[in-house]
Amino acid sequence: MVGRPLLNDAREKWEYKEHTRVKHQILDKYLHAWISILGGTHNQINIFDCFAGRGKYEDGSYGSPIIILRQLAEIRKNRNIPKRAMCVFIENNRNNFENMKIVIEKEIVCLLYTSDAADELD
Repeated sequence: MVGRPLLNDAREKWEYKEHTRVKHQILDKYLHAWISILGGTHNQINIFDCFAGRGKYEDGSYGSPIIILRQLAEIRKNRNIPKRAMCVFIENNRNNFENMKIVIEKEIVCLLYTSDAADELD
């Protein structure tokens, strides 16, 4: 007998599995390379995460929204590129979306600055 599929916001679905860890490692390396390339040739880059999830897994591992934001912040800090970035995090499950917003607010204090704000901080 085949069991019913897990609800998208079921806790069991958000256990951090090996294939997810590998996917996030690939995403992190991919983002580093492409943000560096595109940020050096474009004033603004746009990143869309169409399956953003909860932001954090049950074991505390970060999901793709935080990986994206941290990679942007690191490159911005070290290379001052891109000047601007827009991230769109899409999640169709309301509970997951609300959780993701909380995770982003708690975990990311200060990520990106516009070029004017960054100049004032220097």
